[in-house]
Amino acid sequence: MIDLAYAAPFLASSRLARCRWLALGLSTALLACSPQERAQTGAASSANTDVATASSASAAPDQASGAAAPASAASSMQTGDTASRVVALEYSYLDMLAALGVKPVGGALGNTGAERGAPAYLQQYLDGVADVGTRAQPSLEAISALKPDLILADSKIQASVLPALRNIAQVQDYNNRSASYDDVMEQLRSVGKLTGRQTQAQAELDRQARLLEDTRAAAAPDAPAVLAAVATPEAFLVHSSQSFAGSLFQKLGRSYVAQAKDGDVIYEVSLEGLAALNPPSLVLMNAQDQTPITVKWASNPLWQGLDAVKAQRVYEVDRDLWARSRGPLSVERIFGQMRDSGLLNNQAPAEGFRPRP
Repeated sequence: MIDLAYAAPFLASSRLARCRWLALGLSTALLACSPQERAQTGAASSANTDVATASSASAAPDQASGAAAPASAASSMQTGDTASRVVALEYSYLDMLAALGVKPVGGALGNTGAERGAPAYLQQYLDGVADVGTRAQPSLEAISALKPDLILADSKIQASVLPALRNIAQVQDYNNRSASYDDVMEQLRSVGKLTGRQTQAQAELDRQARLLEDTRAAAAPDAPAVLAAVATPEAFLVHSSQSFAGSLFQKLGRSYVAQAKDGDVIYEVSLEGLAALNPPSLVLMNAQDQTPITVKWASNPLWQGLDAVKAQRVYEVDRDLWARSRGPLSVERIFGQMRDSGLLNNQAPAEGFRPRP
């Protein structure tokens, strides 16, 4: 089964698009449930729950807001106030808040269906943070119970529930899932202002500038062009130069193979499509508990003919860190994996970063 909690927002034009509306009814019902109630739906509905992620960005608002808190429950936070009770509905926002020294009262930490929960490096910051469901299906009831004064949301992934969320508290939504590195840094600045942490945000931005400079100085100047992609069990998702991972390579002065396609920053390609791109270096952002589609492709002459494969420049890295986090704290860890893997210096992948056969 495709990991749709990750892939579905980018497969709207693929063969899975016809499944989206089949899951809409279930998505609507589950939005009203607490994380515990959704977990009790069991394995029989997990496949539909996964597909519902694809519908979350396009469902009409009134179809997904049945459990909205009454308007009287909305935050009394006024323009110019700073938030102290924050709910974060993306891992990127959890990363930003940790960098700013702000502990949220709630976060989208759910791991039901195909969701994997917050990345491991963020766990140290989540003690006492309430689970308000998954990113695709946050529980309005659980969020309202926390009495937040600010909710950080994704403008596409949580599009269908934004009106209901605004009945609970002030909402700041960003296009985060498809954001570039520069986009995320601007979002960090904004979150710093909303939480009264402008000084901390600027200090982190300054640290990021130094980190980029030091990492770029350590990189091999003649390293070839690169492509980063997520390989799920049944899909290969290219992250273009406008994506978070792709833009990071460009910040380091590395040429990048793929651009956005038809306005999509992240999109699916077949093995034939990958062969047409033919990257000299390839970074596979994979989940260790899943078998990527590239294992099926390994014996195919098209895969074996890729320049990256022939040159032994295929690297496997942590998908949760590289593709799901998109925050300042993740950047330092990503750069660490670039160094440790050999990728930064155009060396063959070190042990622990070699692609699975």
